[in-house]
Amino acid sequence: MIKAIKYFQEKDILIPLLISLGWLLALLGTLPFGNFPANDDWAYAKIVKQLLDQQRFFINNWPAMTLLFHILWGALFCKILGFSFFVLRISIMVLGITGIFAGYSLFRNLAGNRFSTILATLLLAFNPFYFSLSATFMTDVSFTSMILLAVLFFRKFLTSDKLVHMAGTIFFCICAVLIRQIGLLLPMAFIPALLLKSKFSLKNSVLSFIPFIFTQAALSLFMFWLGKNQQLPPDFGRSTVIIQNMTHDFTYYVWDRSGLVVFYILAIAFPLSLFGFFRLWRRTSLKLRIITFSIIGVLLVFINNKFYAIPVENVVYNLGIGPKLLKDTYNGVNNYSKLPKDVINLVNMIILLSIVPFFLKLTSNLGNIFQRSSGEKVSPKDLIYLTFVLFILLYSVFLLFNNSLFDRYFLPVYPFILAIVIPSETAAIPRKMKIIALVFFTGMAMASFAGTFDYFSWGRARWDAAGYLMTEKKATPASIDGGFEFNGWYSESVLRRYPATKYSKSWYFVEDDQYRIAFDTMDCYCTEKVFSWFSIQPMRKNSINAMSRRPWHHERAIRCSAESVTPDKKYFYSTDSLTRFGFSGRLSTSRKHSGSGSLMLANVKDSWIKSGFTDFKHCEKLVVSVWKYPENSGAGISIISSFRHKIANFVQENIVARDPSGWVKVESAITIPAGFGAGEIEVMIFNTGPAPAWVDDIEVIRRVL
Repeated sequence: MIKAIKYFQEKDILIPLLISLGWLLALLGTLPFGNFPANDDWAYAKIVKQLLDQQRFFINNWPAMTLLFHILWGALFCKILGFSFFVLRISIMVLGITGIFAGYSLFRNLAGNRFSTILATLLLAFNPFYFSLSATFMTDVSFTSMILLAVLFFRKFLTSDKLVHMAGTIFFCICAVLIRQIGLLLPMAFIPALLLKSKFSLKNSVLSFIPFIFTQAALSLFMFWLGKNQQLPPDFGRSTVIIQNMTHDFTYYVWDRSGLVVFYILAIAFPLSLFGFFRLWRRTSLKLRIITFSIIGVLLVFINNKFYAIPVENVVYNLGIGPKLLKDTYNGVNNYSKLPKDVINLVNMIILLSIVPFFLKLTSNLGNIFQRSSGEKVSPKDLIYLTFVLFILLYSVFLLFNNSLFDRYFLPVYPFILAIVIPSETAAIPRKMKIIALVFFTGMAMASFAGTFDYFSWGRARWDAAGYLMTEKKATPASIDGGFEFNGWYSESVLRRYPATKYSKSWYFVEDDQYRIAFDTMDCYCTEKVFSWFSIQPMRKNSINAMSRRPWHHERAIRCSAESVTPDKKYFYSTDSLTRFGFSGRLSTSRKHSGSGSLMLANVKDSWIKSGFTDFKHCEKLVVSVWKYPENSGAGISIISSFRHKIANFVQENIVARDPSGWVKVESAITIPAGFGAGEIEVMIFNTGPAPAWVDDIEVIRRVL
């Protein structure tokens, strides 16, 4: 035993081994057990299961990523241990430990003292994103681990010039890009370092692009294979989306997101960036201080613009780890675990304290590198530092201009942020500074543990509730709104997404919501059974409710064929003598879904069809549908209250039926909430697109409990 410890110490394996063991024990202590998905990993698990069952690799539309290495890695473990969500989590835990070892090795070669190396590794391992996502089958940890391994081999190549290290760099770059397309940014960041590594020559210039060329080739071949086999999803992520956002809405995205990007970068830099700050301040020139504070001043304007939007959410929300995607919490109801906004702002302000030391270190280090590089060969340590900075800048472009922005998207840059701020000086760190750092780390680790524990605790209760409804109440998955993960796992098609509105069905693939699962009781639903769950964090409602809606007592349908018009040609008649549909547009006989004609809608200003409805009862359901042509037209349905304004989003893509001639049926539905009163609801059908659209056969159904 003693010999083994000495061996590990000599190889510098003991410390990362102890950190990994502590991390794994803490992660298992959150009890991440149970055969159910978490967050988006139901979509990836479906692909693994299909690969194992049918020997067929098929990417559905939800992930829109390459995923190949991620799926093969999970399938390898399931092939040995059998398919389950816990086995898939084990596969990511293994990669999580790999990332910890790679991160430690990286920090050790940059830090001037051991305490900084250990702290940086702990901050990487126990930050809420890395910690909680390691207990899922999400791609964030696998992608980050591959990036770390690629950088580790790249650093070795810069010092050794050995082809085996270059081969390792290319291999792990390919693994990264075959998880997420954005992995192509890493070999792009290697190019300047490889150009500066040796004297300029045509041969060296060509060799500098080798990692990028191989990685791009692997990505292109994989996309070609997907296209050849008709497996390329419609929403597959492409760089053209980011380029389009940059060219068309550059100012909007920069103003809207810059502050958030900077803040989340600073979140991991604190408190490591404080180390050696005062010594650095004393020896920094006035010119560099002015440059630093000028940069900070501009960035604070952007941060102040979006300070209210922090946290961005998805993994980390107000008080806990999520996401909490049940019908009630998604719409802002029954969110019991909430800290006051003032407390959140105080935490955010403390994190912002690191903005000065972070950017002072960054500008000072870059200045020193450029000073040393003039007239002499750039050292491998400086080259790797420049690579980190460039990758962060390139990845920030993705964060700024990608269509969506979730907090977990920041995880891949966190190791490089830590590497940039880690002190390279060998001077001892003051005891007070160590205490501040350890207090911050302890608080972060405790929050990560408690949030992850609660996430799996209520997750198990939710799936127990779903099991109860399906076995005891004989409910089918299609009739249950069981939350995003439940409906995603059981959905046959993730292309079918519903309009997100408080008064209608949930957007996440819910076919029928006769049954609901939520944290508390909900309007129009009766509780069938309550499932308790244990919570570490305070201010929680520790129960999950399995609920049902009573069967509809009465249904009344009103249909309009868009053909029979009043003498003044301002209204269509309907099957109800008291209901008429006003319209403005051109009657058309060239296209029709049924009968002899339809209504052509040019644009929202000049053509529409609408009608008003009154005398609604509490919990009554209003379902509106219309047939339109063509499918990709901008025609859709809007449901508006006379005193609540819009109560259902404009719906144009919720297609529930098709016919062979190219007509599609679009549907929108709402449930009348308590206290609605005697107000009128207006149903309006109009066209938001530039091209004409034809509509026919409007149907309004009113269902009463």
